This record gives sequence, structure tokens and C-alpha cells, in this order.
Amino acid sequence: MPRKKREKPGVPEWVVTYGDLMSLLLCFFILLAAFSELKQERDYQDVVRSIQEAFGYQGGIGKVRVEDIPYTTTESLDSDNSDTSEQPFIAAETTSESIAGRNESTNVINEGMRFTVGASLTFEAGATELSPRVQRQLREEVGPALQGHRVKIEVRGHAWGAEDRISGLDFYDLSYRRAKAVMEYLVSEVGLDPRLMEIEAKADAEPMVAARGPGAAAASNRRVQVIRTEINPDETHPDPNWTGRP
Repeated sequence: MPRKKREKPGVPEWVVTYGDLMSLLLCFFILLAAFSELKQERDYQDVVRSIQEAFGYQGGIGKVRVEDIPYTTTESLDSDNSDTSEQPFIAAETTSESIAGRNESTNVINEGMRFTVGASLTFEAGATELSPRVQRQLREEVGPALQGHRVKIEVRGHAWGAEDRISGLDFYDLSYRRAKAVMEYLVSEVGLDPRLMEIEAKADAEPMVAARGPGAAAASNRRVQVIRTEINPDETHPDPNWTGRP
């Protein structure tokens, strides 16, 4: 029967290695805590210089020797190649008022998200009139989704292809008239406020498909899209209730 190997007395070797590692980590975190309390740049630089001298820092393989003393996050160096690039930039407070420019105020508008309401409203080739199907879409789908919301509404008209050229209008005029027809229907038949609506003529700049011949694919490019935004007229108009208009 084989004899069991007798274990050597004392602490296992891995425990010593583990203890050394924990000691190094503890020293590392103590240094981090100490650095966080240094508020003056001179004190910070003195500490870094002392550490470099203690470890005999000279750089290493694949590294460039750096003689400059690093700065803390409260002080940065100007990265431009100018005469003052070697001088630290220190932010300072001032009590003097700034000089007013040409525009004393700036209006920044957060446009937010945009939502396409309903499906695209397609038109016959070269046509600007609303088909019965498009009118039904406006009454049953688009109108109810827009009523009761005081936000800006974009009506975008599109045109496309040789079939649309039979109207004799260029693509910008054709797409504008299609969008205007949709807007007028929403105002007269659905009761939306025209002052909340904007018309955009996209011409042939944003086709849904790159169809070159006639067919259903090309017909999808002859369309109008109604888009609800998150922009309130109070953010874009000095008189959002239009009280100054006659």
C-alpha cells in the first residue's frame, strides 16, 4: 500500500503570494486616497517627483522618457502650438459684466422627436387632387391622431419619376401642391388649426424606393406624409396665441 506524501510544515507558498498582493493593493488605494486630498498643484508635483526618485523612474522599453511633471485634473495644458502652450491654463473668476453683442438673447429650441401619422398618402401620376381613399385616411386615421395636440405639424409633399412630369409642373411645385391639398383638407374637414401646420416641398429628394419605371414601387414615391412634432408654438413664436394679428 503506497504511503501518503507528508505535507511540509508551515504556511503554503500561495498564501505568501496572496498576502503580498493584498499588501500592494492596500498601498495602492492608500496612495489614491492621499492624492485625492491634494488640492494644491505644487504639493501634487512634489509627491510625484518623490515617487519618481524613490523608484528610479527612467522609462521602459517601448516608452518615451517623460521629464515633465503631470498635472491634476484641476489644471490643464493648452494643446495649441503657441507661445503659451507650456504654461498651464487656470480658470479664474471675474466680476466684470460681459459686453452685449448684436443679439442680446438666443432662442434654442429642442425639436425632439417626430412621428409619422398614419400611412403615406399616395397620389396618381401628375395629380394633386385627393383621391377618395386618401380623404378617408385623413378623416379616419390622421385627423383623430392630431386633434387635441397643440404641437407643430409638418406636411411633406413628394414627387418622383417621368410619370409625374406629365403634369407640366416641376417636382417642387407638384410636391408643394400635394402637401397644400392635404393641409387644406385637414383644416376644412377635420378642423385642425392651420397656424400649427407647415408645408414642406421635398420634390424628388427623398424617394422611398429607387424605382425607375412605372408600377406600385414608383407610386409609393408620389406621396404626402403628415408628421407630428414635439415642438410647442410657445417655443417658436413670440405671440403663440396670435393675439396681435388682425
